[in-house]
Amino acid sequence: MKTINDAKSLIERSNYIDALKIIEEKINSENKEERYSAHLMKGIIFESGNKDIEINLHKAKKSYKAASTIASHKSITPIIFLSRIMMKMKDGNGMIEQLRNIEGLSKSADIDIALANYHATFSKDISKEKKYYLRAALKGRFAGFFGLSKALRKEGKTIKAASLDTLRIIIGPVMALLLGRRASKSIF
Repeated sequence: MKTINDAKSLIERSNYIDALKIIEEKINSENKEERYSAHLMKGIIFESGNKDIEINLHKAKKSYKAASTIASHKSITPIIFLSRIMMKMKDGNGMIEQLRNIEGLSKSADIDIALANYHATFSKDISKEKKYYLRAALKGRFAGFFGLSKALRKEGKTIKAASLDTLRIIIGPVMALLLGRRASKSIF
């Protein structure tokens, strides 16, 4: 019998068709963790697509919602993924609603980056955009530094942006040593 790890391996090799066969079995599993993982993987498949599976953001959204219901705030991952889908679908209201549901539950830099992206894309509130990018940068995320620099440039503060870029270049290797892959990894 195939396992959820077999589906994961197939996804990593871009064999989405066979992975979906396993995932569809696991979605109805009595094991809550298997159901959660199956919904999450199904969402990833439909969000990213490949030569065999067409991108379908509505199916991805449905899968991420199911995963978030199963997780019931024990994991922020499906909600971050769901908010990313809503951003791709140009649904700013849905995106901010998802992020507000988890903002107080986690101190994750991914939430800060997602909120900064929301303000950059939908609300156009540059002060909040900078606030959230700064929070992510202070948590050691390179994406926070890049976003903050971009926001400063939008405001015409090129000298501050250049200073921030210089700081990032100087402390980047130290952050990489201390934080490892977490410094550059982002699920948003």
